[in-house]
Amino acid sequence: MTSERYHDIIRTLPRHHQNHVNTTSLERYHDIIRTLPRHHQHVNTTSLERYHDIIRTLPRHHQHVTMTSSAR
Repeated sequence: MTSERYHDIIRTLPRHHQNHVNTTSLERYHDIIRTLPRHHQHVNTTSLERYHDIIRTLPRHHQHVTMTSSAR
């Protein structure tokens, strides 16, 4: 996982989400989750390795920024 990839996710989120997260700290990627609708929050917010689970719960137009191979 790369931090570049991580903040690409943020850039695709609505602006009101972007204001709530630290786009430079991978440790705080879970802040993204807190700003998402409740039905997105069920993803694993403790494993950085599984941050891509967030993407799978996002609308399709967000998903294009991340998947290179793994969870598809």
